[in-house]
Amino acid sequence: MRAVLLLLLLLPGWPPARAARSREAPRAVVAGQGALLGRELLLARGQRVAQFLAVPFAQPPTGALRFAPPRTRPLPAWDGDRDATAFAPACPQSREELERQELVFKLHLAEMLDEITFDEDCLYLNVYVPDGTSPPGGWPVMVWFHPGNFNAGAPQLWDGSVLAAKQKVIIVTAAYRLNIFGFLALGNGLSPGNYGLHDQVAALDWVKGKISAFGGSASDVCIFGHGAGGISVGLHTISPLSSGKFARAIAMSGNALVPTAVTRSKTQEVLESLAERFACRSASHSDLLPCLRNAPTSPLAAHASLFQWGPVVDADANASTAFLPKEPKELLEDGQFKQVDFMTGYTNMEDALLHSDIEEMDKGLTQERFYSFLSDMVQQESSESNNNETCVINDQYIIESVSFFYRPYPQTSDTTLLRDRYMDLMTERNYGAGAYLQALKLSKVGSTYFYRFDYKPKHSLVPIKEWVKVPHRFDLPFVWGMPYWPNLASSIVWYGGDRKISDVVMNLWTNFAKNSNPIQNTLNIKWEAFTEEKPGVMILDRFFNMSDGTNIDYKGFEFWNNYYPVVVQAATQCCIFNNTATKFHENIIPNKIKLLLVGISYLVMR
Repeated sequence: MRAVLLLLLLLPGWPPARAARSREAPRAVVAGQGALLGRELLLARGQRVAQFLAVPFAQPPTGALRFAPPRTRPLPAWDGDRDATAFAPACPQSREELERQELVFKLHLAEMLDEITFDEDCLYLNVYVPDGTSPPGGWPVMVWFHPGNFNAGAPQLWDGSVLAAKQKVIIVTAAYRLNIFGFLALGNGLSPGNYGLHDQVAALDWVKGKISAFGGSASDVCIFGHGAGGISVGLHTISPLSSGKFARAIAMSGNALVPTAVTRSKTQEVLESLAERFACRSASHSDLLPCLRNAPTSPLAAHASLFQWGPVVDADANASTAFLPKEPKELLEDGQFKQVDFMTGYTNMEDALLHSDIEEMDKGLTQERFYSFLSDMVQQESSESNNNETCVINDQYIIESVSFFYRPYPQTSDTTLLRDRYMDLMTERNYGAGAYLQALKLSKVGSTYFYRFDYKPKHSLVPIKEWVKVPHRFDLPFVWGMPYWPNLASSIVWYGGDRKISDVVMNLWTNFAKNSNPIQNTLNIKWEAFTEEKPGVMILDRFFNMSDGTNIDYKGFEFWNNYYPVVVQAATQCCIFNNTATKFHENIIPNKIKLLLVGISYLVMR
């Protein structure tokens, strides 16, 4: 028997890794705060990762700090070893909205969603550190801002263990305040809003000052995010408050120029509703703010879900604290953006699953339905953007222009073709055009890469129709290495091709985070940098090829970025009042001329 044991001990790989001598729990000492005692996770093939969870990066935003920028001086501190092995609560939100946003988790990782709790004391981040000796200068760092439309989401859903272990980078997932708690904007300097974005800035400050305690490089930080997180990343590249806090940025399915990047809420309607619900004395700004600071958390979060919240132009705040002093497009046009390397892109049918009539679209779209969708889109946009009571917007002109560009020619009875053109319209309008324009601007100061994600796994993550290509968030499983997540092995059928795609995508993302270039010699892929002279787009599917010009509609980008604003301007008629007389002048003739010129230029462009 002893001889057999001796023989086994001489065999390579024996004893098994899980039976090896237990190692001490990972420990990190964060200057100015204290010591953290994390946990080590053993992955497949002996890969290990150290997790440090629920690390505070700001004081709890409660009481007088509700509806205020995060307080980071001093940072929370403690004596002895702090247990960093369990996640902190997520920021307050509607659980129903969280489940609606996180459909993949709801179907396949319901227990993760069920375990999430909510609390205003939520400004924590999680650090995932790869095993081994860090390189000279420290591990590259990737800081993640989660999706959720600025109203829902939780950093603990995004397990950075696989990405950190396989790609040898530190992953940081940071919380930020959501909905009313993160974005209440009252104006007059009382509550400028954008607190959730200030939270992200505070998280970046923490990373810059503290990540060396985990072996990370403070000068080698890449921020990345998806959806609302992608919008956040895009806004950080132009915000004066984010300057010098990161070197690279990856904006996925969101950017600074998407139509929802800046919220234009009906302030008075929101004030009146909040004042009535929480028995505030009046709906005035000065009375409402202290009243809402005393409102109970859960009812406030529930009522807040009735409204849309998000980033605002906070120019009325103190100049030194404004996160977004101008409209994003103005900042980009003025050249007020960071000298950072930038990667951005979107999926090829982003909003397909968000459409209310997705089931009806299975058979296609009729001409009448196509036109009706355009009317709804234009009218909603007109009502949100027209705050001047002296102006009238001729929606019909706008609808006809959009319809002319997107409906197929010659006219066809193929309703599926019309449906696909409508999906192209929504993807290019809401995601592609903004990503393209921001990439054009940032390519002037740094290495820039543009992609479209077209890979659809054989086994769909959620039940979808065959005609639906790659919807919003269907790229995330491959970026995060989900085919290797142990808790997904039993609920999702991953094929070998899915794992290969995930391996390549993780490589591309982390290569960019490390070197400002997504490709390395080990990858047999040619991804050309995006420039104004050569605005190439990488098509991320099974083949990983640059667009040949037939599968990317550059005119669609041009339409939404440059032509559509002119159409809207030409369709807007405003009354100019003369203070010395009761008569007014209607600005109609110049607009008719503009419409004629627009029509001519449009025909030339087509």
